[in-house]
Amino acid sequence: MRVLVIGGAGYLGSHVVRRLLANDVEVSVIDNFSTGQRDSLPKAVPIFSCDAGLIIGLEDVLKKNAFDVAIHCAGLNGIGRSLEFPFHYYHNNFVATYYLLQTLIRHRVQKFLFSSDFSVYGPQVVCPIEGKTPKRPWTPLGRSLVAVEELLKDLTEANGLHHAILRVGNIAGADPSSVPKISPGSGFSRLLATIFEVAQGKKEVLPIHGSKLPTEDGTPMRDYVHVVDVADAYVKAIKTTGLENGAELLLGTGRPSSVLEVVAMAGNVVHRSIATEAAEPRKWEPASTFADPSTTAHSIGWFPTRGLREIVESSWRAINIQ
Repeated sequence: MRVLVIGGAGYLGSHVVRRLLANDVEVSVIDNFSTGQRDSLPKAVPIFSCDAGLIIGLEDVLKKNAFDVAIHCAGLNGIGRSLEFPFHYYHNNFVATYYLLQTLIRHRVQKFLFSSDFSVYGPQVVCPIEGKTPKRPWTPLGRSLVAVEELLKDLTEANGLHHAILRVGNIAGADPSSVPKISPGSGFSRLLATIFEVAQGKKEVLPIHGSKLPTEDGTPMRDYVHVVDVADAYVKAIKTTGLENGAELLLGTGRPSSVLEVVAMAGNVVHRSIATEAAEPRKWEPASTFADPSTTAHSIGWFPTRGLREIVESSWRAINIQ
């Protein structure tokens, strides 16, 4: 099996590449290196430097190389930032993916994994998120992702495209044995990135957006899933029947962590107190977001195995690599 990972030099993509290699899958990477790092990948991995949304560069790659599966890890995330730059999000997440899919199908790449997230459910989502939970996006991030998801359904009907959609909450952590230094903003949890900036003295205080929410301790609760667990889901999806029926796979823990729980765990890991202050809740964020992973476990045999401590410890190590 030959797999092409789009955005394979990025935070999630590089972990997916390494997990594929560990499972004896032949992998190549496309990346424009706007955020990805070349040294995040083993030297033996073929890397094509081009933008997946520009047909000319992609055509050249696909004319010279045949692939069985394409994995999309090049999407933009960040709900708040999408509200500031809607054109940028629609272009990267939808328009570029539209041209990517058009080119892949023309070159007979008929299997596609798409990276989505929980923003497609909107701020009023009832948790735990399940397979039948309705999608109600109202931000450019969520809407741009849903636009691709709907396109994939149409392409399955019209062109026989086999696809799966993997939706995940907050990705964090790192593979300590292989990944170079991770910079905050590279793709993993923004909460942890800010906590670590406070721990390093780069910021004085962590703002907590919401302290009287209808959650266990009043602060927002989120699914935090280790990036290696997420990468393993991509491997399982292409090695099982996940691509045969347009599966929508939820990569969650079933048990979210609150902001205060993450702060306490981080303080324990870094051996220092993390100063916090109350801030206004953000209207576009739900009080709690987490998914039931049982349908994904049944579909492809995936279940997260790494907990919050391992997420925080591995993230802290990766950020502090010299």
